[in-house]
Amino acid sequence: MIVSSILDVIGNTPIVKLSHLSPLGKADVYAKAEFLNPMGSVKDRPALAMVNAAEKDNKLHHGMTIVEATSGNTGVGLTMVSVIKNYKVIIIMEEIDIVESICKIVKTLGAEVIRTNSFESAVKLAETFQQENPEKYYVPHQFKNIANPQIHTETTAQEIIKDVGPRIKAFVSTFGSGGTFTGIGRALKKYNPNIELVLIEPDTVPIFSGGRITCSEIHGVGPTFVSDIFDRSLIDTIVQVSAQQAREASLNMARTEGILCGPSAGASVYVAAKVAERYSSNDIVVTILPDRGERYFGENVF
Repeated sequence: MIVSSILDVIGNTPIVKLSHLSPLGKADVYAKAEFLNPMGSVKDRPALAMVNAAEKDNKLHHGMTIVEATSGNTGVGLTMVSVIKNYKVIIIMEEIDIVESICKIVKTLGAEVIRTNSFESAVKLAETFQQENPEKYYVPHQFKNIANPQIHTETTAQEIIKDVGPRIKAFVSTFGSGGTFTGIGRALKKYNPNIELVLIEPDTVPIFSGGRITCSEIHGVGPTFVSDIFDRSLIDTIVQVSAQQAREASLNMARTEGILCGPSAGASVYVAAKVAERYSSNDIVVTILPDRGERYFGENVF
């Protein structure tokens, strides 16, 4: 297969049957391997989609700089897209240890990195860039950008439906910006309203189910606010997961399925296996493996 750029490799990821992790005699767990996108995460899809949409709407043109506040994979995806499309990019991150590997990746790709003392201050700084010079700076703002969930409705969900649609009984997903859950959830409900949509919450951030909110210990999962693009009406079931359960499930998946993914994937697989116990052997529970595990080495995740 020959492609014109690495951007052409985004999407069309395989769905893997997790034979060793599916409950015996119950539904099979299938996981969409989004970590096989070029920069190793599901965020490659919305990164490209947001830039393409901004170009189409004349909000972004050559000579401008893309600025985004992100503590994770969105920054990597946006930097990759910016490199190919010849934009400068500034990634603003909070000063926490867990993002050090992300920081190194985007710097290696050519991004300028600015560190702040909180994610909230990172968002405000990004908005300040655009407000003070809108002709020079463009902020995609994944938490508000409808291109984020839309790309999952148009691509990720359609790939799932094409591959395993008739047997799907439930879809399980974590949430950060909410783009993946909302985008895929909308398409699956349109395809079959009876598909159960299961949302995963960190047990320390019960933002939907209620309770004391501290901070998420599962990187990339469970912000302490609900984004503008998140459609909470899609939620059928909420399941809470601890950081320890997510870590153990990630390690178990690596040692039984040979798939090394991050803690959000561990949380997804852990819950998907629990949900699968409620369905029969002819059914399928689908989940997402959002990113690679290698970028969490050294962060006490494994």
